[in-house]
Amino acid sequence: MSGPCLAGSTHRIVGIATLSRQDHRVAQTREVACTKIVLPQVIARGLNITEVAHDYQSTIKQYAEGLGMVNSYDTWHGMALDSEDISHEEKA
Repeated sequence: MSGPCLAGSTHRIVGIATLSRQDHRVAQTREVACTKIVLPQVIARGLNITEVAHDYQSTIKQYAEGLGMVNSYDTWHGMALDSEDISHEEKA
């Protein structure tokens, strides 16, 4: 698994970490580990990170918010969460 960090304005990769199943067996754990490698890389380059988008991972959310960044979910996971909210509202 590779954890890329994309610049929002240019969509260029500004940081990357690659971990294998030997490093972490579970994909979600690899995503957390990659995030904790990539964000310091990018910050060290002097780039201002304002928002972090990822799968639905509370550990990454806490980590990003602890660094003063806005937490978001990627398109697929964000839409799935919104759909759940909508379905709960329809039942009420």
